[in-house]
Amino acid sequence: QCWMFVSVTQPSGMVAIDVFTNTGSAMVFHHTAPIKAGYAGKMALGPAGNWLVLAGNTYVAKINVAALKVGGVTPTYWDDPVANPSLLYLAWHYASPSVVAVSEEGNSSIVVLDFVTWTFMQRIAVGIAPVGLAWNSDQSMLYVTSQRAPSSYGWSLQCVAEVPGNPNLYPFGLIQRVQVSTWTVVATGAAGCVPVRVAYNVPSNNIAVTQRSDDTVTTYDPVTLALLAQAWTGPSPVGLAFSASGGGQWLTVANSDR
Repeated sequence: QCWMFVSVTQPSGMVAIDVFTNTGSAMVFHHTAPIKAGYAGKMALGPAGNWLVLAGNTYVAKINVAALKVGGVTPTYWDDPVANPSLLYLAWHYASPSVVAVSEEGNSSIVVLDFVTWTFMQRIAVGIAPVGLAWNSDQSMLYVTSQRAPSSYGWSLQCVAEVPGNPNLYPFGLIQRVQVSTWTVVATGAAGCVPVRVAYNVPSNNIAVTQRSDDTVTTYDPVTLALLAQAWTGPSPVGLAFSASGGGQWLTVANSDR
């Protein structure tokens, strides 16, 4: 038997987690655990499966899985003091010290939280609207995708706005490499029009990024962030993952068809 947790945003505006089990023949719904008002973002389980972390738009919740299974969950919250931070995407660093990195899409930055004390450690400035996070194999590097480069970069405007009727053009987005030992950005590269998710391929030692407005997925060198290869995916690719078996030879991409 295995457990599955699904974050949902209810009509009332409350975030909740639906709890299921897989008995081998069917998924069985057990209960809904209320969390807090907001918008349900990404979740991540710890390596031992005993803790779950959820990004809820303006807060990050630390949840005991044993309590969640029986419906008696009392999360510990870190509330972001920044106005409208849009905390929707996170990545859990399992090594010691254990930390959680969370992208503030509305604040063009990454927040680092100490998992043990559940307190703020650091904020790292990145590109505009960061929405993708991925560790390398030993978690010494964090890769971040941001949908647009800041105007201070002076890059040419060549990306069409995603919102219909918006005549403005925008610069390429970014792929950035953060050194975990110092929590500083050590490399930055252009990543096409509206790069969203990023995944690290351990066997091939490269990273892949979906470009939602270019309808492409692109691989980059993990050190220099130079473009290696690119493939057309169909309309508006977002999610992506390398296969766990077969030496990472397969990459699955999910299209949002926006």
